[in-house]
Amino acid sequence: MPVAVLLALSAAASSHALPPSHYALRVPGRTVTVTLSEDRFTGPETQLTRERDTLRGSAFGRAVSLKSQPGRVTGLVGAGPVQLHVAKIVDGIEAVGPFAGQLSRLKVGPRAVSGRVGLCSYELTSRGAGYEGWRTCGTQQPQRTTLSLPPRANEESVEARLAFLAVLLAQ
Repeated sequence: MPVAVLLALSAAASSHALPPSHYALRVPGRTVTVTLSEDRFTGPETQLTRERDTLRGSAFGRAVSLKSQPGRVTGLVGAGPVQLHVAKIVDGIEAVGPFAGQLSRLKVGPRAVSGRVGLCSYELTSRGAGYEGWRTCGTQQPQRTTLSLPPRANEESVEARLAFLAVLLAQ
């Protein structure tokens, strides 16, 4: 299941480089693909580097500086503060608090991704290797949406994994 990647702790470090993995967010007329290779997230609109517990760079036209600590993600996305409280829940994880200055509540589990992050709301259910459903951003009409997560990710913590996923979903 894709969320198992999100929740599992990283395997022990290896002396061999890991192959790249891809995140994809698809809505009508637009597909955003971001490649995770070692400690870099790259794509046409994304240049982020992970160093220990920080994620820095730019994504979707905004500067990103996030710090992951047990139970929280803090920092800035654009000019907006991030103060997410992250907790394991019965069926996954939940993040609550401001993200890019917008009150957010995002739940990610093996059966669904739901809630609000930044200006976007999601109601996605597990289907095949990813999630499908609807997203609404700002005053737009709901859009059919597909989210694909990589089969593995090498971030060090649940909080670090959630930090990048929130950046992707909030755009």
